Order: sequence, then structure tokens, then C-alpha cells
Amino acid sequence: MRIGIYSPGSISFSIKNYVDNIIQNLTGSDVEIKEFSGKHPRPDDVDLYWDPGATGGLAPDKILKDAAKPIVVTVHGAAPFTVDPGEYYVNVPMRILGSMQRRKRLVEWGYFRHRVSAVITVSKYAMSEIGSALGLNKELIYPIYHGVDHDVFRPSERDSDSKPYLLHISEYQPKKNLDRILRAFKVLSRSYDMDLLAVVPGYNKKERDPKIKIIREKVGHNDIVDLYRNATGFVFPSLHESFGMPIIEAMACGCPVVTSNTTACSEIAGQASLLIDPRSVDDISYAMRQLITNKRLWSELRDKGLKRAQEFSWGKSAEEHLNVFKGVLKDR
Repeated sequence: MRIGIYSPGSISFSIKNYVDNIIQNLTGSDVEIKEFSGKHPRPDDVDLYWDPGATGGLAPDKILKDAAKPIVVTVHGAAPFTVDPGEYYVNVPMRILGSMQRRKRLVEWGYFRHRVSAVITVSKYAMSEIGSALGLNKELIYPIYHGVDHDVFRPSERDSDSKPYLLHISEYQPKKNLDRILRAFKVLSRSYDMDLLAVVPGYNKKERDPKIKIIREKVGHNDIVDLYRNATGFVFPSLHESFGMPIIEAMACGCPVVTSNTTACSEIAGQASLLIDPRSVDDISYAMRQLITNKRLWSELRDKGLKRAQEFSWGKSAEEHLNVFKGVLKDR
């Protein structure tokens, strides 16, 4: 099987990580990969084309508009179409621009909808959401979970010398719910010898609580792993996720997780985390307190999280991608 993969020069880290891992795990499966971008001619000697979400996953790129072979597209989620603009965009100008882009993407999907042979997405929740938002036939949408690199994200001995802390990591957007996390922690901060460390690139508000440490720059891969391993717990009550990669990364490192009982968070975490109402500061605060004080629960969540994380692998994800590609060619 020969697959033409659209890979433009500029691509986000998360999508590049996804594409690289799928390609790596497809190697040796009688698959020939031909990557191309807008700067290079689209290869014609392929069996199908795959756009893994290079345009943000919101519509296939125009370079595929007149392709004669089947097209498979990965749509990573429909948040721009479904999340309240005030919870998705960080400021008013971005809301205006986002509204314009949303209309453009809907027009593009109106054209491409009947050209796409299959749509891959990242969860059952995302399958339902994008089917409704984009008017896609849900029989053509295949939910395939991401994997996690277990050689990197794995438990190790905790640093006994470091001060205990709860951890939050996200690229700042209002939907990541950081403001409620901070309010919930402040309810506890005077009662426990515990810090809150928030790694939030893009967050520009000031914080005066000495127990709240905010890192506003991107943190390297290895440093993030160490943060997971040494944290008392990972707090991730997002208002919306199509998957929620940090949930699995934290679990794989042996870090107990607090996350939302809504969108894809509960689907990905399963019964291996504390699931709470992300809009309730009281619920978030109570879950934090449980991680700090209930050692038995902490140990149970750690063990359940490690077991749950083992269900996610890039090898399994790549195999399911290959099955979709084969099914498209068989149906044709």
C-alpha cells in the first residue's frame, strides 16, 4: 500500500508527534509512505491520500481538492465549532478572527464532505461531536485513540527532597479552566504544606499567592516527565477535550489524576481518576484535598492509572489506522 501523507512545512508539535508516531509504527507493514507539502508536487503514484490534520484538523487542505484517489482525513476535534467563543479564544480579536475562520471551514467542508472516504478522530466523544458539527455521516468516522511513548512516560523513584506539589499542564486557553483551578487551590493552600505548579505557556495574568508557581514558557519533554513523576497529583479539569493527552501521560508516569466528568476526559481516564464537575470550584478543591490527605486513595489511583495507560500505545493506534486505510481501498 502506498500512502501519500500531506505534511506542510509548518505543523504544530502535537500533530507532528501524532504523525511521526503513526508513520514509525506503520513501517514494516508493507506500507510505502510518500510525504508531500504545498512546496512539492502531489504524488500521483499512491493508493490513497491521508491528511492527518495539517490544517488544524478542521478540513482537508486544498492541495487535495482535485485528487483522483481516496482521501482520509484526521479531524482532531470540533472545539472551534462547539465551544463557547469566550471559553475557546483568549481575547476579542481572536474571537472575531475565529468566527471568520469557522465560517470558512464550514464552507470548505461543504465542498469536501462528499470527497472524503473516511474520517479518523481521536475519541468516541469527538466522533459524535464532529459528526453533528460538520454534518458528516457518522458511519464514515472512525475513533482511534492516540498512544503514549511508554519508553519515555514511565514511573521512576520520586525526588524525596522536593517540596510536594500538585501539577497542571496546558497550553493556555480559557477552556483549560486554570482560573477555577487557582481558586480551588487557594481554598486549601493555608491548610496544607503543598504548592501548585502550573505550566501554562501563554498565560499572562499575575498571581500573588506564594504557593502558586506559574511557568509561562514551554517546558522540554524530559522536564515534563520529571514534573509528572514527582507531583502529588495532576489536576486537569478541562471544560472541553477531544482526547486529553496529558491525562494518559500523567498516568503512565504514576501520577494520580483529577479530571472532568465531561467531554472526552472521562472516556480517556475511565475509572482510573477522580472525575469531577469542571465548573464546580468546590468539586475541584475537594478532589485536590483527597489527593493530599487520602493516602490509600492516592495509591489506588496511581495503580489504576498505570494500568489504564498501558491500554494506549502508538503501535495499536497505527494498526487501527492501517485497518481504516485498507477498508477504504477494499470498499473502492
